[in-house]
Amino acid sequence: MSVPNMWQLHHGSRENRCRQAGAYTLNYEIDPGDVVVDVGAYLGQFSLYAAETASKVIAIDPYASINDCLQRNVANSPTITVYPVAAWNRDEPLSIQLSHYPSDTSLLEPDILPTGKEVEVPGRTISSICAEAGVDSIDVLKIEAEGVEPEVLEGAPDAKKIIVNCGPERRGEKPTETVVKMLEQRGYDVQVIQTDEAFAPNYGESPGLSDIEMVLAEYDQQSD
Repeated sequence: MSVPNMWQLHHGSRENRCRQAGAYTLNYEIDPGDVVVDVGAYLGQFSLYAAETASKVIAIDPYASINDCLQRNVANSPTITVYPVAAWNRDEPLSIQLSHYPSDTSLLEPDILPTGKEVEVPGRTISSICAEAGVDSIDVLKIEAEGVEPEVLEGAPDAKKIIVNCGPERRGEKPTETVVKMLEQRGYDVQVIQTDEAFAPNYGESPGLSDIEMVLAEYDQQSD
């Protein structure tokens, strides 16, 4: 079975980029001057969208350690800094398991077309990455981590808004319940958006987008 390679999966036009970014933000606008952390940046669609208004974007993706497509796609945006590492709950070496479909490469066994091959990559907490980058606070944290979203959150500082893509990639299960509990314990107002059959076409995504739950978390301003 043939699958698209990295160069065929280019980020495309600005319109398409914005539609795909809208699938994560549900059309929440990134404000001028925001600091954005994009975990699971892949080809840079969301990072490029964010960089149009943000003051700084940190793009994190382990696949970037073995393929420079992300770096090439964002090369003309001085706002974006690429970290070719796996976001994790501590700083340590990790092995990513490769998929023939690169977007499904994961710290867990890929749910689509696994190759049976592994590559060692650095594991970093978002907190340590931000400290290295001189970032004191995050306005928007987007996480798509192919099933290890809870571990990524464990190593992340608070952010004004957190968006987590929870698909059935944690050994066939969605980590939604764990993610929601973690965020509520940290004082966030949390809502879960269940995508449906009509969701994917609206955002120019694959049909797989109809089988996820988007977790949106913001601090309750009234409780401050």
